[in-house]
Amino acid sequence: MSRLKGRVVRIVSDLPYGGVERRLLSLLPRLRAIGWDVSVICIRVEGEMAHLFRREGIHVEVLPFASRWSPPSLIRLARHLRQEKVDIVHTHMYRCNTSGTVAARLARVKAVISNIHNVDDWDDAKQLFVDKRLARYKDLIIAVSEGVRRNYLEKTGIAPDRVVTLHNGVDMSGFVDLKPDPSVRRELGIAPGERVVSVLARLVSQKRHLDFLEMAAQVKSRIPNVKFLIAGKGRLREQIEQKATELGISDRVVFAGHRNDVPQLLALTDVFVTCSDREGFSNAILESMAAGAPVVATDVGGNAEAIVTGRSGFIVPVGRPDILADRVTSLLADSGLRSRIAAGARERVSLFTVESMCDATDLVYAEMLKWPTHP
Repeated sequence: MSRLKGRVVRIVSDLPYGGVERRLLSLLPRLRAIGWDVSVICIRVEGEMAHLFRREGIHVEVLPFASRWSPPSLIRLARHLRQEKVDIVHTHMYRCNTSGTVAARLARVKAVISNIHNVDDWDDAKQLFVDKRLARYKDLIIAVSEGVRRNYLEKTGIAPDRVVTLHNGVDMSGFVDLKPDPSVRRELGIAPGERVVSVLARLVSQKRHLDFLEMAAQVKSRIPNVKFLIAGKGRLREQIEQKATELGISDRVVFAGHRNDVPQLLALTDVFVTCSDREGFSNAILESMAAGAPVVATDVGGNAEAIVTGRSGFIVPVGRPDILADRVTSLLADSGLRSRIAAGARERVSLFTVESMCDATDLVYAEMLKWPTHP
């Protein structure tokens, strides 16, 4: 490791298999390699990915909170930050952005940064009110896209110079010379020659899988030799399966559940779709572009920042499975169009690499440590 630049703690609720967590797993070892002593504190449980962070040399500790505002829990975390001589506390998502900020200020760390990963990142007006009140105790707020930044500024009224955009980045190494594995096709029941339209997302309402199925039914009526792959887990699986049956397409829909081989799923994907009504800066979109899978995505969050519509993918309105179906059909029917969009996607995603994310984070941290300790 390079000369120590400073001690940084990332605070999260836990480390489940998710987009934010996978991005941290790519980023934190790189920050460590350039001199930042980075560790992770989980304030609920450690989660399924904790061992992967430890395997990469990132220390993970669990300091469970009795509740978000529990005084003993806040004091315990503050004491830990003081004892470890932490310079920067960097929190993620609303619950940790609140508790982590309070504990960091009790510990008088040099800088507090909060990350905002999605638009409308609050459950109710009370959470928004708390976020506004705590903003003065943060040195910087990072939004993962310009769309998220605009949304946050509009909802909170915080001074624009307090919020910066730092786009997510994808680790391109997993997508170099990527080729489909025939055994994955066989495992998923996808026959040779069948086209594949995929969505990789948690099975939650935000991701609008029912729109995906409505689109699938329309595409099937035009191009019958297609399988529709749904990868991810969540509480809505039964509802989504029932909808597929109602639409008469259950024989064309593959429910893959949670997968650890995302690059391989994307390698066999002809068109990738995201129907979400809320996004920040989608890791799944970046990975699909890196894999050369043309993307059709809804116009939310930072999706239109990643995709130049008509050149590196297509942007469509939310809640319009008919337009989704038109775009997907055109891509499936025209191999030349697919190839052009795939090439454009690979070129475009080169702007959003984990290395560029690491460089930008390094600059932010270095600037933070020039600032005086918050009063």
